[in-house]
Amino acid sequence: MTLRLRLLLMIGISMILLWGAVALWMLHGLDKEMQRTLDQRLAMSAHMVAGLMSQNPAAWDGRTGKAGPSTLSMPVEAKGLACQVSMRGEVIARTPGATPESLATAGLGFADREIKGENWRSYTLETNGLRVTTADRLTERDTLLRNVTVAASTPFVAALIGSLLVLWFGVGSGLLPLERLRQVLASRTPDALTPIQNVPVSRDLLPLVNTLNHLLARMSETISRERRFTSDAAHELRTPLTA
Repeated sequence: MTLRLRLLLMIGISMILLWGAVALWMLHGLDKEMQRTLDQRLAMSAHMVAGLMSQNPAAWDGRTGKAGPSTLSMPVEAKGLACQVSMRGEVIARTPGATPESLATAGLGFADREIKGENWRSYTLETNGLRVTTADRLTERDTLLRNVTVAASTPFVAALIGSLLVLWFGVGSGLLPLERLRQVLASRTPDALTPIQNVPVSRDLLPLVNTLNHLLARMSETISRERRFTSDAAHELRTPLTA
């Protein structure tokens, strides 16, 4: 395995694990915050409907408990949101498309129910004799959460890919002086023992270049001594033979 590949794997895997952990932590917090916000929307919708009903006495007769059908109306339901107003067990107003089963709940506050294969999240309150229930389809919630998750995670994925690309070019640029030094050493002849000069290297590679130069100097000195010894020995052998 090359040094470049080893560095890319070590740093790249560390970055992926770090970014992944941060993304999971953020998405977990985002999911909890979205659930809390959607529950607050249910509660606020129920309180708003209760306030509007209490401010509109012409819409229902508090003495007889009977609604005035000509004056009661509910707005068209929001996507996945339903609302129902009842009094003494009688429904006096309901959003279009809402079913009594999805809005029927035994207790006050938040509740989860499954009606005809659909999961609902509801909130119920009672005020001034009115019982107001708002409900969300959990499929709509899941779709919203999925869209928000995709929108939130896309910048993370793009930033991670960009970081890996920058890492690739950064490692290559950082190892470029080492590649130049390799090319210089590869282009030298076997008997070239002169010091390495005029090679642009980084400060980190200077100790390596100095060590190589000292090694070449010692090798040159050793070879010079061997040559002198060989020359002297040959001269000593030639002298008796000449005599």
